[in-house]
Amino acid sequence: LTVKEQDTSDIATMCRHDPELVHFQEPRFGQTLLEWAVYTNRYNSAKALAEAGGDPNVQSNDGTSAFIHAAAKCESDYLRLLLEHGGDVNAVAHSKEELDVQQLRTPLIASCVCSLENVELMVAAGANIDFSNSFHQSALREACFFNRIDIVRYLIMEKGADYNTIMLTTTSGDSLYVTDLMRDMLFRLDTKEYQIKMEVAAFLKGRGMDYWATPVPQHLYKNYPKEYLEKY
Repeated sequence: LTVKEQDTSDIATMCRHDPELVHFQEPRFGQTLLEWAVYTNRYNSAKALAEAGGDPNVQSNDGTSAFIHAAAKCESDYLRLLLEHGGDVNAVAHSKEELDVQQLRTPLIASCVCSLENVELMVAAGANIDFSNSFHQSALREACFFNRIDIVRYLIMEKGADYNTIMLTTTSGDSLYVTDLMRDMLFRLDTKEYQIKMEVAAFLKGRGMDYWATPVPQHLYKNYPKEYLEKY
């Protein structure tokens, strides 16, 4: 209740009297108080718990942690806070369920959903931009999946991410690369995102990976005019 109400004075007092309290994990999901505070957007409580010694890297049953939740937020306040209190930018999620969607993600992969700023913060803190797990999940692939072409550009053009690696293996056994995933990034031709995508395409072509030689997925011809598909 104290964490829920964000009573920071009581949080500090209780943790001083019982230092182990800050490490409590609820029994059903294994969440720490710090992870719950971050997950439920209680910044003041999260700050008080972190300052009391709460570990941002403790993982709950599904492999998430306070730090991974902070990385996945579209704002950077929580991530900055937990970086200051020992957040591990190269932690790997280990869910108790082998096929859990969180399994083997890193905070950097989680951040590629919506925040270039968070990606930049973690790269500056030493995150491995080329980490790829056994599912071929990587920061670059996640950015492609969520249409974050600004993050794709940052990783490839500014930080030298490995763009030659396999991004995905299809059920038929075909290997897909970054240019294949970019074919599914559909932006209006008059947008900034389209301009950035063309920058990335030109950069890759100059290094032997030709976006324009990558086939347009056949299913797109049912929903988009040929004129668009010749330029997108």
